[in-house]
Amino acid sequence: MGKNKQQVATEARAKKTTEPAEEQKPIEQAKPAPETKAATPATPTQPTTVSKQQLTIMRLTVALREQRQIEVKPTMLTQDGKFILLRIGKEWPTIQVGNSGGITVVELKSYPKAFEAAIEGDKLLAKQNEREQKKAAAPAPKAAAPEAVTA
Repeated sequence: MGKNKQQVATEARAKKTTEPAEEQKPIEQAKPAPETKAATPATPTQPTTVSKQQLTIMRLTVALREQRQIEVKPTMLTQDGKFILLRIGKEWPTIQVGNSGGITVVELKSYPKAFEAAIEGDKLLAKQNEREQKKAAAPAPKAAAPEAVTA
């Protein structure tokens, strides 16, 4: 059986790509002496990629250091499943960073921007606690009881 046009063209391309490679000999590299081989690592170092989660932690660390003069230490970071939790202190809310770099300030009920809320967490938590205490301290208004009508 004969070959069709496509098979012939594929073989021709394969020959063209392999022929120049056969003509060119690979350049031989100088082999290091046994003494230098032990001093250098066996595998080349590859650049490490930083995940979005790690990048967000770094951004928070820099912002806290510059804006609030707070140093984030590795002991403040804990891994919780797929989240990294940042606990700065007792008066601070827990800052939760997800896989995609999203920030959630756990103890705060609402905030317009998560990054700013994480940086100003102690102030926002104090305000929220004050509001809750005022709400609890104020007596609930009594509804006027309907008077009994006697006929």
